[in-house]
Amino acid sequence: MFKLYQDEIQRLISNIEDLKLALSQNKLELEKQTDRNNQLETIVKEKELIIDDIELKYRTLLNAKEITAGLEGKNNAKIKINTLVREIDKCIALLND
Repeated sequence: MFKLYQDEIQRLISNIEDLKLALSQNKLELEKQTDRNNQLETIVKEKELIIDDIELKYRTLLNAKEITAGLEGKNNAKIKINTLVREIDKCIALLND
């Protein structure tokens, strides 16, 4: 009868060791996936900055076309230029973060 319990105890110990090993492997995999996730988040942020910069350049080009196409008076030109300056300031602020 003692042998029966001893076998059960050995099996439980073996199962616990297997679980410890699986837990250790899962922790390593989680760390690896967390690192990869952080890398991807950094790449996404960089791409977003690039997109913002391209959008700003596109809007600036459109505005420049409008200005050169003949805006009606100085006030319209000043308004467009002030808008461009504000957009550039926003982009600079984003890049400084």
